[in-house]
Amino acid sequence: MDIAYEIAKYIEDSFSYTLGTDLFVGTLPTGTDTGIFVIRNTGELAMYSPITKTVVDVYYKDTNSSRGMANLTAIKLFMHRMIDTDTENAVIYSMLAISDIEDMGRDQQMAQLYKFSIDIMHRDKSVIS
Repeated sequence: MDIAYEIAKYIEDSFSYTLGTDLFVGTLPTGTDTGIFVIRNTGELAMYSPITKTVVDVYYKDTNSSRGMANLTAIKLFMHRMIDTDTENAVIYSMLAISDIEDMGRDQQMAQLYKFSIDIMHRDKSVIS
């Protein structure tokens, strides 16, 4: 179970983004001017529990910087302090934004890139304790 994929699916189900079109796991495909990508940053496994705590980074790239900031802010506010959420492959106990939205600068196409990090406490549904 890839928690970055589960979070991308969660964003797709909650907003008007489509996985593989303007929402991606990993990096954005070359030539994409506007889109979201979700990356698993780090994680830790509790020694005697199937519950994992993972930091996931959510990036938003847009040629219109104010639209990019507004859209990523909406996603962050929706996810921050979310509790007891299920996805297809994971039980998510909590989501807590652990950073503000960061300006990551512009790329070669002059699109602005923003990011925030979210701490997710979750369990893989296929793991039985």
